Amino acid sequence: MFIVDCFTQDAVVTAIFPDGASETRYGTDSWADFVYSVFQGNEYQATQHLMGTINISVEKNKATMTSYLHATHKRSETSIDVANGTYEDQVINNNGRWKIRNRTLKLINFLNLSSPSTNSSSANSRTINSPSTLTIPNIPHLK
Repeated sequence: MFIVDCFTQDAVVTAIFPDGASETRYGTDSWADFVYSVFQGNEYQATQHLMGTINISVEKNKATMTSYLHATHKRSETSIDVANGTYEDQVINNNGRWKIRNRTLKLINFLNLSSPSTNSSSANSRTINSPSTLTIPNIPHLK
């Protein structure tokens, strides 16, 4: 099963960023293009998205579904972007299969964590008091 199989063909997907800006896309291809541009623009090498605490409320052939998201995006060996948020979905039963018709991604925070630079031979060593830098990643707001 492909992720596109989880959505209706006319699905509407909206992302709301921590600064209040938002991006809405119509159809899964358009959403995939937007996400790809964000990942490419930030030069992510790998990502991991975890979902949990899923709540589903069903009424006949419609449902609402909410879940928490924690995503880690690897920029380099010493830098990651971390996002936390919620998915709020409207789901319909389409010919016996449940599919997402509307998805709203509400990002609670989005921050960069980087290892401090060091002059020692052990570049990846850390201490409890090592500071992390906070930078806002480049999230394009396409129209």
